[in-house]
Amino acid sequence: MNTKTNQTKYKVLIVDDDKLYRETLVAMLSDTYLCAVAADATTVLKACQSQIAPDLILLDFRLQKESGIEVCQQLQKCRFAKDIPVVFVTAEESSDVQVDCWKAGASDFVTKPVVCNTLIQRIKHQLEIRDREQALEQQIMRDGLTGLKNRQYLKNEVPALIKQLRRDGDNLSVLMIDIDDFKKYNDTEGHIKGDECIRKVAAALEDRANRPLDSVVRYGGEEFLVILPRTDLRGARRVAQDMCRQVEKMLITHETSAYGVVTISVGVASSTNTRATKFGDLVRQADEALYKGKSCGKNCVVYNSSPKPPRRIVPDVANMRWAICQD
Repeated sequence: MNTKTNQTKYKVLIVDDDKLYRETLVAMLSDTYLCAVAADATTVLKACQSQIAPDLILLDFRLQKESGIEVCQQLQKCRFAKDIPVVFVTAEESSDVQVDCWKAGASDFVTKPVVCNTLIQRIKHQLEIRDREQALEQQIMRDGLTGLKNRQYLKNEVPALIKQLRRDGDNLSVLMIDIDDFKKYNDTEGHIKGDECIRKVAAALEDRANRPLDSVVRYGGEEFLVILPRTDLRGARRVAQDMCRQVEKMLITHETSAYGVVTISVGVASSTNTRATKFGDLVRQADEALYKGKSCGKNCVVYNSSPKPPRRIVPDVANMRWAICQD
């Protein structure tokens, strides 16, 4: 079930501090997989958090600075790496070593000297397992209409994300988004076009939340929640403005709207100290800001910039220009 094409091969990260052995493994696998190399845990963790994260990690059991077991344990604690299959490469054949590998979170292991075809088949098998698990996850944590993440995703994944941000001392921003006058649109255009409108807006939002850690969640009928880790208030406002512009530029006709086209309103909340602010509190703050935006003209971005009064970003529709004004 290796479903990727030759143009989008699976990515395998080879972790070994022996340069010659790394090159040997690359030579074995490069015809079948895209290969990258690393020699220590720091490089591995950075790779797992990048936009080109590996699909599988091939990890040597014995490294000079730290054992492969220690590296695997670090990967299991990292939200961005814990679901990546790890296949150990070891010269050890004792049952105790194998048990240690399994306990550390290994998916499989191969023994040295490595047989090329065996290694390729072991990797293929682990990737097939991962693909099946991801397909099941897709069904459970994805919205059927838009393909966006759903509330089950919030329940399953966000707590681990918050813990990771707390450990790293990073901030978090949340956007609460609502399609303006959507009930009127549905009543005028019908539910089929209403569903099509929701899909188009969802795609526009996801296009503007395009970093690996960003998440767009379908929160309710025409309501969306955007999670922006490692983003301060200024960055969140910029993303929110981009989303408003993107939706407006689609020019989806909305005859009963004051703007003549489908628009969105966005409430923004941001925390520079995730230890002090709970995720639920941020969502409530963003929802309150959204309510203010809906009650004072819609098609805007509203946020709290304490100790100053709430701020509202309003559009000049004709020229697609935006300005900030006091409420």
